Amino acid sequence: MTGKFYPDAYFSLTYPNGTTLHFFLEIERQKYGNVRNGKPSIVRKADSYFEYYDSDECDNRWGFRKFRVIFQLKEIDPKDFLNRIPKHRMYLVGTPDSLTYQTNKGDTLSFTDL
Repeated sequence: MTGKFYPDAYFSLTYPNGTTLHFFLEIERQKYGNVRNGKPSIVRKADSYFEYYDSDECDNRWGFRKFRVIFQLKEIDPKDFLNRIPKHRMYLVGTPDSLTYQTNKGDTLSFTDL
């Protein structure tokens, strides 16, 4: 993993058919900052989640391998952020005012879509 992260929250949704979806929540209230090697800390955090996804390390620590990460951004443009992070549908990016979330694969989702 490229770096450690500590999610603001974790939750899961379990459907009547037994399927469980796992989510990490990241609430970011600041602009890009703490740049190292040309990457702001929030982008490095997204990279860490990307490396953690479907890994033995995730399974050993949390008991699952696949998850989604919800980034709720207050001071950062979601489209700009999506262009800086790995292309994967695991990321759901929105703002506090938004009822929908974008992926960098072109999807627009709300929790009713999950």
